[in-house]
Amino acid sequence: MLAALVASLPARATVLWSDREPRVIHETPMGEDILGGAVKRDDTASDALYFKFRVDALSDVASEPYYAGFELFESDEYRLAVGNAPEAWGYSAWYTSETGTSKGVAGEFDLKSAHPEASGLGLFKQYELPRHDHQRTIVFKVQYLPGGDDLVTVWLDPKLSRGSTDENQAEILTTKFKANASFNQIRLRHGGGGNGWIFSDMAVATSFSDFVVVRFWQTWWFATVSAFTLLAAVAIGVRVVERRRFQRRLQLAEQERALERERSRIAQDLHDDLGSSLARITLLSGLARADARQPAQLEGHMRKIAESANETVRALEEIVWAVRPGSDTLQSLV
Repeated sequence: MLAALVASLPARATVLWSDREPRVIHETPMGEDILGGAVKRDDTASDALYFKFRVDALSDVASEPYYAGFELFESDEYRLAVGNAPEAWGYSAWYTSETGTSKGVAGEFDLKSAHPEASGLGLFKQYELPRHDHQRTIVFKVQYLPGGDDLVTVWLDPKLSRGSTDENQAEILTTKFKANASFNQIRLRHGGGGNGWIFSDMAVATSFSDFVVVRFWQTWWFATVSAFTLLAAVAIGVRVVERRRFQRRLQLAEQERALERERSRIAQDLHDDLGSSLARITLLSGLARADARQPAQLEGHMRKIAESANETVRALEEIVWAVRPGSDTLQSLV
């Protein structure tokens, strides 16, 4: 059943290229193409592409000045780059058609961040400085426009959990500008101070949803299987409880039947013993009447009647003791 549910999952948008393995990039001024011709767009394109990569800045704020970036190339022509621009000293884009307001360096655009740098008491700069061991995921969208600059949207460390889309990302994570993003190569570049950057988890896709991480316990099929499992567990639990109750009722019924059999046996014994005793008493009483004028014989008959009566009383006491619930204790024997 699980295999059938997995097979029925709807198809997702297309991942056009991916490279999940980490790459340490250090002193690679021009870089080398890692795309291998898998994807390309030129000035005639009119669709949208989404790019993702994750970085750990071995070169960080203490290593400035340097540059490091995930850069689009069209043959050997520089196109849009995202990372740490040569003059930015912060997460930024360069080779842009617009200039950011933070530093005013032409062709560079600082990226907004949820972790902006402090610039004074209660004051913050717009951008974030790269720091080693503070890994960041960067996703950017390029909406290609034929014959003109393309529209670029960059999210620095966006939410990629279930239900996340490019439309519900926080404004503080979102940077928009224009750039020429035509490409047939992707190169990872670093130059300047420090030990470079580690790039990993890179991909190009046609939808933001391809980058959303949906844990298996968040999927509808897992919820369905869990519901069935829970219902099965409840059904089994109810069955076990009912079975135990049934077995208990059988035990009680068997005990009642055993008690009834014991009562019947006692009644039969009582009937036999008392019948015999009463018959003897009746017989002795008849003999006593017949020998009423013979004192010695009468006395013997009366003694035997008394003995029989006493035996009958003792037998009745034993039967009453045996069937009384309180008689099965040690104190009742004393």
